[in-house]
Amino acid sequence: MQQLLRGVLKRKEFRLHQPLKSHPSAPMNDRFAVSINLGSTTHEWTLLMNALRPEVPPDVIFPDGYEDMINYEVLEGIKNWDPKKSSSLVDLLVEVREILRQSEFQRSFEFSEDKVRFELESVKALSPESEIRILNDDLRTIEWFILVLPVALIRLCLILDQELANVSTRLDYPSTTKEELHAFCPAWEPGKTHAFDFVPLVQGLVQRKLLIQRARAILLVQLCEKLNPLSVDSAYHEKASFLCQIDNNFDAIAHLTLSNNFPDEPPTIIMQSVVQLIDRRPIIDVVIEYQWDPLWSIPVMVNHLIKVIRTELLEFKNKVLQQAQNAYVPVGTAES
Repeated sequence: MQQLLRGVLKRKEFRLHQPLKSHPSAPMNDRFAVSINLGSTTHEWTLLMNALRPEVPPDVIFPDGYEDMINYEVLEGIKNWDPKKSSSLVDLLVEVREILRQSEFQRSFEFSEDKVRFELESVKALSPESEIRILNDDLRTIEWFILVLPVALIRLCLILDQELANVSTRLDYPSTTKEELHAFCPAWEPGKTHAFDFVPLVQGLVQRKLLIQRARAILLVQLCEKLNPLSVDSAYHEKASFLCQIDNNFDAIAHLTLSNNFPDEPPTIIMQSVVQLIDRRPIIDVVIEYQWDPLWSIPVMVNHLIKVIRTELLEFKNKVLQQAQNAYVPVGTAES
């Protein structure tokens, strides 16, 4: 029975808690409270398993009001219960969750105005696993969750009334997702566009944000393989510093910063002197403009950045030596 429980623990939408034993002689806990996340709602009931006779299908005690939605006797997970199949318990919970999801969706569809029904129906093909929550007793407002990136569990949440006059939008990310990876969520204007056009737009923004982060990470990794890295932002992949040298007699540091608009915007490059100081401060020079094409492949970008850094390093060396010479005042000579 342990393998049945382990399968549930791996799923984020389910939680088993309040473990108890059905009998003092039971070899393990076999009574649990079950929480299932659906939309922004948590459904809870009691799961009664039998550790002494695991071949017996579990009993499920649902709260009042669930009997109209779930018929225990016809659940496929109960009829096909097999304790030797590690996914049996997960399959049962998934089946119950799907019944709840479809029931709430159908309920909202029945009371909705035609224009809201059209929007709900139009997104089914794009996101068959859409989730609905009815927010108030007068059935006028619904919360609509659309999975825009299943692999990352990123959801678009729309809160709308029956007139589609007051619509709010947001993106829900897993708590483990860094805020820097959150994409901007535009407003949906139902009078100007339909949900089946708006949802792909948001999907594109989310995917682009994650692709940008991935591209920045790959770029910095490849630069580190070909240059001498001093520091690298391994968390957000936004910055890196490299030690550069010319003819073993001039050292400088090249600082790279990659914006959230990468690769549309080229990395910012700042050169910094190492040995030569003026007023105890290093000499700094920002590389203003250089050739860049956001359509280049990452390896091409890497080679081009290395070429730019080496070219700028030669000019920076001359500039640093000249500034250092101009700043030097011999002893006994008045400063101008």
